[in-house]
Amino acid sequence: MKRFDVIIIGSGIGGLSTAAFLSKVFNKRVLVLEQHFKLGGLTHEFKRVVDGVEYNWDVGLHYVGKMEKGEIARKLFDYISDKNVKWKKMPHFFEIFKYPDYIFKVPSNKNEYLEKLINEFPKEELGLKQYFIDVEKLSTWALKTISSNFFPFWLNIWLRLSARAQNKIGYLTTKEYLDLRFKDEKLKSILASQWGNYALSPNKSSFATHSLVINSYLDGGYYPVGGSDTIAKSIVPLIIKNNGECLTNHSVSEIIIENNKAVGVKVDIKKGKSISSEIYNADTIISSVGAVDTFTKLLPKEATHSNISEIKEFPKEQSISTLYIGLKESPEKLGVKGENYWIYDSYNHDEIAKDTESITTGKIRSAYLSFPSLKNPESKGHTAEISSIIPFNAFKKWKGEKWMNRGDDYIKFKAEITNSYLELIEDNIKGFKDIIAYTELSTPLSIKHFTQKNKGEMYGIPAIPSRLKLDWLKPKTEIKNLYLTGSDVASHGIIGALIGGLLTASMIGGTFGIFKVISKVIKFSKEK
Repeated sequence: MKRFDVIIIGSGIGGLSTAAFLSKVFNKRVLVLEQHFKLGGLTHEFKRVVDGVEYNWDVGLHYVGKMEKGEIARKLFDYISDKNVKWKKMPHFFEIFKYPDYIFKVPSNKNEYLEKLINEFPKEELGLKQYFIDVEKLSTWALKTISSNFFPFWLNIWLRLSARAQNKIGYLTTKEYLDLRFKDEKLKSILASQWGNYALSPNKSSFATHSLVINSYLDGGYYPVGGSDTIAKSIVPLIIKNNGECLTNHSVSEIIIENNKAVGVKVDIKKGKSISSEIYNADTIISSVGAVDTFTKLLPKEATHSNISEIKEFPKEQSISTLYIGLKESPEKLGVKGENYWIYDSYNHDEIAKDTESITTGKIRSAYLSFPSLKNPESKGHTAEISSIIPFNAFKKWKGEKWMNRGDDYIKFKAEITNSYLELIEDNIKGFKDIIAYTELSTPLSIKHFTQKNKGEMYGIPAIPSRLKLDWLKPKTEIKNLYLTGSDVASHGIIGALIGGLLTASMIGGTFGIFKVISKVIKFSKEK
């Protein structure tokens, strides 16, 4: 059957969560189309078997906050997975901020975190107390601002009025806020250390987005038992149970528009080396591949968005490179407990971010280091990952080539970056290079291939203050029956994409759709 109630383009957490809510709450028959050979988007894993040892790495989900029992994010995840995703809490000191002359360990308790900062920076006590208050307030403000358009008119007005008190600082950059509140430059740097989670340094990033991210981790981080693959594996059966389908190797080439109304999609189906075409129809089409790609790649010329110039010209994010590492033995022998490391060679995050060429010239100035195997009790081989922001232009000359045709200079370039990563790790964790069994480097070209993003921008629309004011970043588009979902309509990260799925499904569910979803989620959370 080629006819469905809803078609969703993309199987990341935004697409899958939207499909799950529509299936379970509104009894919709949903078709999810994924161009990759594996479902899950950036929540999927990949593996390599080396000398008989199986290594597994996550590609996008490194840790998640707010997964304590009773938290709304946990309830939402439990609902769309039938409670089949179990969560393991990371070590008490789950983040380590490492600078050349200073190390700060972040505890999994906001009161302890605040107390520790005050002990380190006693002159900034008043500002620190206000910062923690503001982070929670701005997190709520951002959610109200994002979700106000999903509610009935009268509730929309109330949400906007109730959020108005925070408007003044809501549209500040992170740097503007930190400069307003603190004098100590070192403290400002410490508080901004997790900017890699939203890929923009303090002078560009929205303080509201910063607050959403920081607030989500104030009580620690969690990781799915069995790895991030378990998320898609737990959600897909719910969609299929309601007569839906999730198809891989199905790349949507165009959204079919008739009389300014979305009625279906044209799909290229890959089977082996052959490609065939198919058309699927539905009453509702939802794109989970990002607003920019939806409006610039998937719409026919006659259906161009009225804001297409702004959409094309809106700032783009940098891409990232990741070194995936297989280990001969547990890194616990080196004192690692499974925490994340944020490593910097300077306290000036804006300068580091601006120096986009450093990673390609043999020196890595900042990196995020994590250990998937220590977070997942079901891991078979021990693993590590280290990532850095990197410019796509550094790989531009190989853009049109398949990986096997990129030549010796590409292999040499990757080897130089790999060596820079390993030197950085060895400088910070002595003896690390001695336990390495295997390495594999992912570049922006890898992200482009697997996500179809033009320049490997895996974070979506940049987290700058003006993002929250964009009219074209709403779930309901100006084309009838065409919707957006995922992190672009909410916020960055796994939880942001999940909230995007909740809000888009609720809007499609009608005027009181959000109340229907929330009531079902709450009821389900009380069941054993």
